[in-house]
Amino acid sequence: MLFTRNPQLEHELYERLRLKYRKPRPDIPHLSELIYCLTRSYFQRFHPLPNTDKELLYFSVGFGLESVLLRDASSPELITLPLDGVYMTPDYIDLQGVGVDLKSTRMYSLPSGEPKSGWPETWIRQFKAYAKLMGSSEYSVAIVYLLPPDLVVGTFKWTQEEIDTNWTYIKTRAAVYKAFIDKKTLPTPFSWNERWECKSCSYKLRCDTGWQPASNNPKEAYDYIDYIG
Repeated sequence: MLFTRNPQLEHELYERLRLKYRKPRPDIPHLSELIYCLTRSYFQRFHPLPNTDKELLYFSVGFGLESVLLRDASSPELITLPLDGVYMTPDYIDLQGVGVDLKSTRMYSLPSGEPKSGWPETWIRQFKAYAKLMGSSEYSVAIVYLLPPDLVVGTFKWTQEEIDTNWTYIKTRAAVYKAFIDKKTLPTPFSWNERWECKSCSYKLRCDTGWQPASNNPKEAYDYIDYIG
């Protein structure tokens, strides 16, 4: 038996994936832009780099799981809703009316279902913002652990103070981000991020070298691939 890789077919399938999951993001700002590095969010919206093949595969896992677990032929289209000028796109509403967000991860889990390294702060900020949008103190998450495969579903509950404090943080980030966009200026590198975000960021070289776009006109924004969460 002889096996030979077919790079041409691989490229064809990657391109199908690339085109299938290109999604415009017209609403500024979207919650997912505010809970991560603002400099990266600006680059992704207005001056994006092409997604790598590995990134495409990671996106495909998320979209595929969403289609299998949360969608069927009768499911309505996802709706993006604003609150205080911030746009959010909830993944799912369960039969009890509680919002649910789907996450896939290569993190390991504890017997309790919690990630071994603890809950990512960005997840919690996102869930509390969704709870604020829905006027609730609860929000659920469905986690698909990939290594080893496991599905863990649970519900968070917070005090109103916790939800409101988080929302103040989100609104502050939104005001900063919109101010940079209005000035057509790149958010200052390494000033609006957590250190861990730089580790695998494809835009780090731009930040290290002081790269500036030839044009900062927001009307030239590109579509880009993003797993909207």
